[in-house]
Amino acid sequence: MTQTYVTGHVPPQSRDEPALWFAFRNADLAVCMANAAHALPCCQHLSDHGLEALRPQYLGLYGGRHCYAAEVAPETSLPESWRFIGL
Repeated sequence: MTQTYVTGHVPPQSRDEPALWFAFRNADLAVCMANAAHALPCCQHLSDHGLEALRPQYLGLYGGRHCYAAEVAPETSLPESWRFIGL
């Protein structure tokens, strides 16, 4: 099944459902590890996992799910089972 991406720049009025997050630390992307596979974090707010989203930007919808990009501070520690991977 192919997922569609619909670009957007105006975020929803409220975040009442989980969104996909592209969280960057310099040139590294934060991912969750599940069953030896990488996945983007999917949550309402990165702060739900103790991360501060610096300059979050709304990207649109992917497969009907809202998407955001944000920077995290260089000294950020990730939750267990999360990793930074290089681009």
